[in-house]
Amino acid sequence: ARLAGQHEEAYAYFTKALIHGEDWDFFKSRNLSSRALHRFQQAFDDARSYHRLLLLQGGSNDERDLIESTSADTWKFAIAAYRAGRLAEAIETYSILIKQKPDDAEALTWRGFSYCRLEQMESALPDLRKAVELDPKARDAHANLVECLATHKRFQEALVIQKAYISQQPDNGTEYFYLGRLHASANEGLAAGAAFQKACELKHEESCAMLKGAKPQR
Repeated sequence: ARLAGQHEEAYAYFTKALIHGEDWDFFKSRNLSSRALHRFQQAFDDARSYHRLLLLQGGSNDERDLIESTSADTWKFAIAAYRAGRLAEAIETYSILIKQKPDDAEALTWRGFSYCRLEQMESALPDLRKAVELDPKARDAHANLVECLATHKRFQEALVIQKAYISQQPDNGTEYFYLGRLHASANEGLAAGAAFQKACELKHEESCAMLKGAKPQR
């Protein structure tokens, strides 16, 4: 299909190959020989290369539009690339989705966090902050922004984001637990204890267990 210039069809085939290729347990369960598995791995690598070529260097504008039109498959590939740790590919693929829909909070969330994992904070934070702005109630957007800031020891900024999220759902014990962890990471012991206590009152079991095992502060 690729050689015949049928780019949309080729893209769909390569995408399916990559999605199914992630499931090594399935192929191993077929009792394939090591030679067959090796040949499959080569085909898988070729599919990834051609998929990326079609996705990112799709020839004419008409061909590129056809490729980008298959957004459901593009989402599947972006997720597969992210989960496999191929963060550069994930970023490129999420960028295709964002080009189609600039206000896609979910795509911005995961592109931003991919940037964060690559230590590219100048690109990560704008994506994550925009995702939070677009969907203030989205758990993933807030959690990824908080984790990204905390990972880089920007605890006070992370605390502001976490407290703002808690204000939307003040009866969520899990979010108070995360708030306590942030305070603890920032060496704010009393504030951490208060957050864990609130989480316990809201029936968060891990917080209750931590409080029971904690030594009294002097």
